[in-house]
Amino acid sequence: MTESDLPHGSPDKLYEHHRQQLSAMLDGALSPDAARFMLRRLQHDTELASCWERWQVCGDVLRGQRNALLPADFAQCVARAIANERAAPVATTLPAK
Repeated sequence: MTESDLPHGSPDKLYEHHRQQLSAMLDGALSPDAARFMLRRLQHDTELASCWERWQVCGDVLRGQRNALLPADFAQCVARAIANERAAPVATTLPAK
């Protein structure tokens, strides 16, 4: 298959077309048949599926449906890990110049 065989010219334009369809599906503006096709594509196109996941998270955050993406005790876990970490030994001599 050459670039001229692709429906929208170049691979970049085809990728952009799929992203536009994905966006339309998220907005509920894609026809049921096109949405089914897009869902099948997401099963095989990892890059597009990653885009779907990121957009879903962004939408959830913007709608206030995800108040925190991290566990509630995340800060305490980090503080505890730092407190339990051994300190680096103190240098007792000056480095040579």
